Amino acid sequence: MFNVFTLGNGRLVQREVTGAADLAAAEPVWVDMEAPSTEEQGWISQRFGLLLPGRRGAVGDCARGRLERPHPPPRDGHAPRAQFRDAQLWQAGYPFALALALALALMAASVAAPFLYFRRKGWLR
Repeated sequence: MFNVFTLGNGRLVQREVTGAADLAAAEPVWVDMEAPSTEEQGWISQRFGLLLPGRRGAVGDCARGRLERPHPPPRDGHAPRAQFRDAQLWQAGYPFALALALALALMAASVAAPFLYFRRKGWLR
């Protein structure tokens, strides 16, 4: 038994999956598995076309049960998302975001500075 989260009225709705039919009927945006049985792993593999790694071969945050792998090629017009932490996988992501924020702050200051100067001189009212 595991949980899936679907969208309902713009919110996440948690549903308990007890069989393959429950999983087939759901359109999950998140699947929460903790110590899944081999049968449950088979349901996930069949439903999403994923090959789930064993305990030793797991990649990512095993304590939280997250699975990370590259995005698969589209199947039936859409591809299931199995990689949720793209930004955290890029090592320069956080420093790059800070540098970008600083650059944007400097740009905003360079746009506002002449306006404030002209207003202070009385040239703008």
